[in-house]
This record gives sequence, C-alpha cells and structure tokens, in this order.
Amino acid sequence: MRIAIVRGPFLNKFEMQSYEPLRKKHDIIAYYTNRHFFDTAIIDLPTKSLRTPEGLFGHKFLRTLSLPSRFIGRGYQMLGLERELKDRDIVHTAETYWYFSLQCVEAKKKYGTKVVLTEWENVPFVEDRHPLRKMSLERKVKEKVAKNTDLFIAVTQKTRDVLILEGISPEKTEVIPVGVHLDEFAPSTKNPELLAKIGIQEDDKVILFAGRLIWEKGVYSLLYSVKMLLNEGISKIKVIFCGSGPEKKAMQDKAEALGISKHIIFLGSVPYPEMPKIYGLADVFTLLSIPTKNWQEQFGIVLVEAMACGKPVVATLSGSIPEVVGDAGILIPPDDPISLFEILKNLIQDEAKRQELGRKARKRAEKEFDSKKIAAKLEKAYERIF
Repeated sequence: MRIAIVRGPFLNKFEMQSYEPLRKKHDIIAYYTNRHFFDTAIIDLPTKSLRTPEGLFGHKFLRTLSLPSRFIGRGYQMLGLERELKDRDIVHTAETYWYFSLQCVEAKKKYGTKVVLTEWENVPFVEDRHPLRKMSLERKVKEKVAKNTDLFIAVTQKTRDVLILEGISPEKTEVIPVGVHLDEFAPSTKNPELLAKIGIQEDDKVILFAGRLIWEKGVYSLLYSVKMLLNEGISKIKVIFCGSGPEKKAMQDKAEALGISKHIIFLGSVPYPEMPKIYGLADVFTLLSIPTKNWQEQFGIVLVEAMACGKPVVATLSGSIPEVVGDAGILIPPDDPISLFEILKNLIQDEAKRQELGRKARKRAEKEFDSKKIAAKLEKAYERIF
C-alpha cells in the first residue's frame, strides 16, 4: 500500500513508533509543516515538509463561510498537500478540526484516496463548551471531515464512545492505542553517572514526572505531597520534573516557599532518544492529570513509556488514564495531594510492592502497547478499506 501520514506541525517520534514497522512492507511517507513542534529527524520514516502560511489561509471552502480571520484558530494549511496525495492509496490524518484534515478529504474527492483519521478527543461535544470552538467555522470543518472519513482510529475505547455519541457509525471506528518500541523502553538499572550529573544520591528514592508543566497535569499536587513526605521524616527523596511549560517559575517559587527546593529537580525538555535513561532513574512514575471543563487526559503516552520501563505508576482517575494503566498501577482521585502522599509513602517504604507493580507494568506494556503489535493492527485497519 502507498500510505501518507499527515500530522501538520505535530509530527513526532513518540506517535510514529507505531508506524515505523510498516515501512518494511509498504510505501509510506509522513508529511509535516515547515513550522513544527517536534524533532522530525529522529523519525525512522521517510518524511517531507510542506510550507504553511503565516495566517489563514484563503481556501475556497473557508472563504465561503465569511468569518473573520480571528475565528479561524485551528489552521495549519499545508501548501500543495492535495497534489502530494494524488498517488496515495491511504492518507492517515488526525483530529477532525484541523485544516490539513480538510485537505485530506478534498484529496479523496479529487483522487479517490481513502482517508483514515486518528481521534484523541474524549470529551463529547467539546466545541459546545468553548466560545471560540463553538463558532460555525470549526463546526463545519469538523462535520465535513467526519462525513468524508472512511475509518476512524480511536486511541482509547472512551474516545470511540465519544465518536459514536457524536454520530459516527460504530462500523467506521476501531480502537488502536499508541505503542512504544519495547527494546528501547525497557527495564534498566540506574545510571550512576547520570545520577551524579543531575545531583541525585544513589540511595535517594526518585519520583519522576514527565510532561508539560501546566496546572492540569497535577504538578502542584506532587509538590505538596513532597512537603508532607518530608514532614514525616522521609528525606531521602528527589522529584524530577522532566519537561517545560508555563508553570515552571510558579512551581519553583512554590517549592521555595514550601522549603523543598533541594529535593526538586527541573530537568527541562529532554531529547526523546534520551528518555529511556531518565525513566531508568525513577523508583516511581507519576501522571496526576486534573480534568477541566474542556479537557481530560486523552491517553498519556508517558504512562506507556514508564510501564514499558518497568516502573510502578501512580496516576489519577482522569479521562482515559484508567483504560491505559489498567490494573498495572495505582489510581487516585485528581487534585488530591493527601491521597498521593499516602501512596508515595507506602511505595517508598515498600520495595517489594514497587517491584511487583513494575513487573505488572512491563507485562501490560508487552501485551497492549508493543509498537510492532500496534503497527500490525494499523495495517489490518488499512486493509479493511484498501
């Protein structure tokens, strides 16, 4: 099959792991925009960059809507994309509201290309909750893309349920999660040189967070729980925040106010190929997402990475997290630092429990999130409509 993956500025290695095995059997290329958010050079697929305009975007369909440009907030037109897709059998885009997804369904009209769309959204009718997303532009784009998509890939069952609730035929949907390369994300011992480099003693217990530093990820709950652990006399602990985001300065100020700064390490953004080494340092991994009016955790690829590395996971009952973690981790209410403190205290003091959860986590990753297995599911899905 001749397959095109279209992701605009969002093309990334962590999602493409599930597609890389397909290149051995199929003619596959991934398209992205010249302005993008992730390192595309590390993706083991042929890739091609297409230019995107600064503004939006004189497209004939959008011009007919006669809306001010300020309302066209979700764009990312990819100039020349339709022509690029002329000889593709399958084009696989993501989310119904992006402009490049609209371009994909227009290529279908011109050239007969089959359209597959990955959906992450797990909040039903979310556009009704947001004043800009409620505008008729996004609604009409979403409706047109949804009507002309041949197959929807939902990353979780919760997402599939939302698609069906919003009117998509169950026969046009499949659940296929995101996978990771299990030979790269694998259990390992702590690297002494890396520990020393970032200021961690070998007998410190390390709690790891990986993700954007935003309130919705529950980052303050982790800071508060550390304060409570120290109050209990549990002092040989370090917390690594791996990632960047707008809350970093406020988090640093809060850590200073709580008197816990020497136990907190802000590692910043780490190149993706280096992440297995970071997971290797952790005794416990946390993802403490808090639902908001417009968002719940849609998947949490970091959960899969941590589980693949054999790490005990503590996460919240938010969005699709329970579906991803299953019984291989401990789930607590969102925005509940006291419950988090109790769980972390028990895990820090109970090595056997940590090892048990780590084994269950790795086993679940092998069963559900092996990138080779996910690639095979994607291939089978394509064959359905090929």
